Amino acid sequence: MSNKSTQSQDAYYLGKKFRNIYLTRQEARCMICLLRGSSIKLAAHALGLSARTVEYYVNNIKKKLRCRTKAELIGAVIETPFFSEENIKSLDL
Repeated sequence: MSNKSTQSQDAYYLGKKFRNIYLTRQEARCMICLLRGSSIKLAAHALGLSARTVEYYVNNIKKKLRCRTKAELIGAVIETPFFSEENIKSLDL
């Protein structure tokens, strides 16, 4: 494990701003797609999931971070160490 702020097994830490909040591997994969500018539908296609499944994961993340909109969620996560080259590589994206 190289950096506490990026990943621990299949739990992805978002940094000090969101203490004790982790994303699952699938949530993290969906979040990376959104951070790259993909829509729910495009993220679903890229991940081999249904759009409803991606929506489910995104809604889980919004609840964890207390965000109401996708734009608010992206704004919150982009300020964390989560969106790193290391995470992108570890998530097979």
